[in-house]
Amino acid sequence: MNVENDPTMMQKVVEQTGQMGVPQTEINGKWVLGFDPERILDAIEQ
Repeated sequence: MNVENDPTMMQKVVEQTGQMGVPQTEINGKWVLGFDPERILDAIEQ
């Protein structure tokens, strides 16, 4: 989702992560900040 086009979603992400940077990926309720394929795969496997 492009949070630049959806201020409500941007606020939700900031509230949940405390971060304004992108990308941020939510996998099963766990947030991965930045582009980190290894952490993304780890989150998927859990």
